[in-house]
Amino acid sequence: MDLTDGVTNRKLEEFRALFTHDDIVKNACGAIDAYLLPSTDAHQSEYISRRDFRVRFLTGFSGSNAFALITLKEAMLWTDGRYFIQAQIELEPGWKLMKDCVLDAISPTDWMIRNLSKGSRVAFDPQLYRH
Repeated sequence: MDLTDGVTNRKLEEFRALFTHDDIVKNACGAIDAYLLPSTDAHQSEYISRRDFRVRFLTGFSGSNAFALITLKEAMLWTDGRYFIQAQIELEPGWKLMKDCVLDAISPTDWMIRNLSKGSRVAFDPQLYRH
């Protein structure tokens, strides 16, 4: 279900504004083109506290399996079949549901390869990824 039909939400727009914020540009050596957000916390906990549930805060989606990718023009959330209906109901305006683990589904990595220009800056919080 595509909820992006010209509808935006303030939270998403404020988040995107950070892509070109002076402090970010200075530290990233330029504006950010995309941001990756997994549905994890800094401790890789199975159950994420509401305080640390960044995907839910930004997207509205409360399922345990999610991966968000935000660009200046698109905001996408990947989840598997257990959560398709829930995501369609919960996703805030401006988000597009990307179905994971189905035939012909595109992964976040493949989406970036196909849609971002060479040299694009992709940001993420390293504390949310296993080392």
